Amino acid sequence: MTKGGEVVLSAELAAAAARSALGTICGIGPTDDATRLDHWVPHDELTLVSESTDPFGGRLDPEAKVDVMVQIAHDLLRYWGLARSDLANLGRALASCWRRLGVERGATVAIYDYATSPLTLYASTGHLPHLQAGAAELVGCATICNDGLPELAHRCVNILRYVKPQFLFVTVEAVDRLVAAIQDNPAQVSGCTIVVSSDEAVLTQERLDAFASATGLPTTQVLRVDGALFVAAPCPSTAGVFHPDPEHYVVEALVTNGSIGSPTASGRLAITNLSVLSSPIIRYFTQIPVSIDYGPCTCGSDDGRTVHLAVAGTRDQPPRRGSQDTK
Repeated sequence: MTKGGEVVLSAELAAAAARSALGTICGIGPTDDATRLDHWVPHDELTLVSESTDPFGGRLDPEAKVDVMVQIAHDLLRYWGLARSDLANLGRALASCWRRLGVERGATVAIYDYATSPLTLYASTGHLPHLQAGAAELVGCATICNDGLPELAHRCVNILRYVKPQFLFVTVEAVDRLVAAIQDNPAQVSGCTIVVSSDEAVLTQERLDAFASATGLPTTQVLRVDGALFVAAPCPSTAGVFHPDPEHYVVEALVTNGSIGSPTASGRLAITNLSVLSSPIIRYFTQIPVSIDYGPCTCGSDDGRTVHLAVAGTRDQPPRRGSQDTK
């Protein structure tokens, strides 16, 4: 939320973060106003791993009543502690992304991703204990999952052939194998939009177009940062632009001078997740170069809070934490 044009965190989020080791790491003292976003030094998950020995990376609120523990990513042994209220908010955030993509009531959504992916976990009540409503329940559609292993691409093609989902969310690690499997049986799939994603990596429009041409299926992508439990839908009219939901996220473009972050028109993407209290995520600092603007968009979004997050550059960003992206 904002106060006099300044981003202010909710008192609950600020207090939870100040109680956690994150508050100490960021140097938040008892006399500091923890609700002021500029009092929080940007940190990424890799930095927190080196500065904190607990499995939650310094983010768990010691007073939180945690219902589930979730691994952050399939290749990083770090965890979130999440309460039911956090899970409910994460389900709403994912549902917002789905709606922006065009997922409607009655649709079927297929997911070809790992079990630890936010795109999988918060999609349905069948995927995670204590999740009372995932994106599928909130939107009013059905989901079917395929494990994220690339070698299961032919099984995913069978899902496309027999279940006929309107959308397929697929990790970029499996895309090339999926393309090959579809080309083996080109007449068996149709009527589905492929939605590609990769943790802290962005595909060029040229690569998306190549996938679409090879499969005969429309292809787009979502911007995804697992370390911040962040997902943003693409702008339907402008390539490389994404619209994160301001109800759930604060996004900034920051440059650093030592340990101090300074907001600029462009810089590295920093994410504050407003939806998670038990394991606060404030100014999670990514390697993604962006520029950020607000206001009406050419795609028709004009609610006064529309965030235009434009990823800089024309080359694919390298995946982090050992991701097996294939070129």
